[in-house]
Amino acid sequence: MSLVKTKRPAEQDDFTPPKRQKGGYPPHAPASKNILVYQMSVKLPIYLIVYPDKLLETLRHDIRCTSSNIVSAANDGTMPKPSVQYSMIHRSYVSNDLDFESKNTTGFLMHVANLALLTTFFNTHKKLLEDKAVPFVQLETNEKISNPDFSRLHSVRHGEVGWGYDCEGGLSLYQTKIVDGKLCSESMFVQAETIKKEES
Repeated sequence: MSLVKTKRPAEQDDFTPPKRQKGGYPPHAPASKNILVYQMSVKLPIYLIVYPDKLLETLRHDIRCTSSNIVSAANDGTMPKPSVQYSMIHRSYVSNDLDFESKNTTGFLMHVANLALLTTFFNTHKKLLEDKAVPFVQLETNEKISNPDFSRLHSVRHGEVGWGYDCEGGLSLYQTKIVDGKLCSESMFVQAETIKKEES
């Protein structure tokens, strides 16, 4: 991601900041007479090209919005303390019985967790993803359901990869396969967790 800083004339007060995104993004700083406008271009790792364009464009949009909000809040000295952290969950099932589960907390930014998920899935399934014929099936966002419940809504056939963003902006990937005559499924998703306040 690259930033180009330009000075906005003081008399122009019609600046509309990006809307706050769900998932704990910092709120945008109040408009002021001395606004710095940042033009941002987002470059993702080249290996992510194996994923659907719509998935990646949503990710770029989230990165731009989050970065813009953080820069503006830092510039005006209004940076809030993080209230949400994000974890990447990996689960695998054999005949609907949980076979494996891992959890990796990635920090306070949703897009960092989503990037970690895409990278982990790529490294684990490189051979599958490099086959350009692999079909991706999008699960439309439900505005009332977040992960892990949202990740359970995927419905794909053998050889397909399901993907979707929950109502908080957390990504999930899902696939099924047959191993030794048994149905195996794998789910990776990003989950938002509220940070508990320390008791005084």
